[in-house]
Amino acid sequence: MPMLDGTGATAKELRELANEIQQMPKPVLIHCAQGHGRTGLVASAVLLVSGAAQTASDAIAMVQAVRPGIELNATQRSILEQVQ
Repeated sequence: MPMLDGTGATAKELRELANEIQQMPKPVLIHCAQGHGRTGLVASAVLLVSGAAQTASDAIAMVQAVRPGIELNATQRSILEQVQ
């Protein structure tokens, strides 16, 4: 899914993408050009949509636990909070 660096999709688009990812055969590779912003955004959205995380903060913490370089900016965090 095309996303501009530093921003992301709308909450609706991100939720739809997370639902699509949940339906894909596992494992699923999620990656962007730098591997820390959009990657973390999408992975966190999948955790929220799947119910594995209850809040955006929880989802980000779960992703950072396995990939410490993940860092969402304020815009991405705001979009992720709307996915809930």
